Formats: sequence, structure tokens, C-alpha cells
Amino acid sequence: MTNSSLSLLQGTTWYWRQGLRQAPIHSNRGRGDVCKTRELYMPVKSEEYAQSVIEELKSNNIKANFKRTHSTFDVVPAGSLIVFAATSLYVGDSEEEKNVQSLKKYISEHGGTIVEGAPQRSTLRSIFSFFCGGRK
Repeated sequence: MTNSSLSLLQGTTWYWRQGLRQAPIHSNRGRGDVCKTRELYMPVKSEEYAQSVIEELKSNNIKANFKRTHSTFDVVPAGSLIVFAATSLYVGDSEEEKNVQSLKKYISEHGGTIVEGAPQRSTLRSIFSFFCGGRK
């Protein structure tokens, strides 16, 4: 039996998204400011499963967290639970970059896939949004 057969990441699909988080204190930004992040994320069905994935990653020295997404541009509906790791788009943090690189390597080694690039919006949805005044 290989390590990948024991991993919760086997058969999972991960995506990229732009996220937001509170700016770190040392960033010289005002209190309450947010900073943009680039997040590698995977949709999950339950908090218990999310916690199990995070524990597996943590035991392999990879930091991840989970939250509910509110973006309408993700591949999952707003309000869906995701497990993610992020890097700041404002401040180059080598620890965050190393963490995401480790996550990418771990995903590929344990039977998961990463969808590179932005998800494509459906043509029908775009036409409907255009004529009905929806978000663009």
C-alpha cells in the first residue's frame, strides 16, 4: 500500500482564487485594512472533513485553514466550505510561498489535482447576466 492510498487528498481537485484577509500589523496599513491574497483551495462538505484534511497537512508541516467562501466567482456556490492555503499579493512572504509550494507538491504526490487558471464562466450564464442586469 502506498502513501497516496492513505491520503484524504487522493482524488481531490484544488483551485486558485483571490481572497481577502486582515492586513498584518507589521504591514504599515491602517487597522481594519484588508490585503488581497492568492489562495489554493479545495471545496469540502463538512467541518469534520475539513479538520481531518488540515490535520493531515499539519502532520506534514503544511499550514492550511478552512472558511466559508462568499465569492460568486468561485467554482463552488457562495457559502460553501473550503480548505485553503494563501499567500499575500501585497507582501512577499517567503514562508507563505514555501507553504503553498509544499501544498502543491503534497497534492500532486498524493493523488490530487490542481486546476491552473481561472474557472471559465458558462456562455449561457454570461448572456443571461448581460440581458438581466446580473453581475459581470
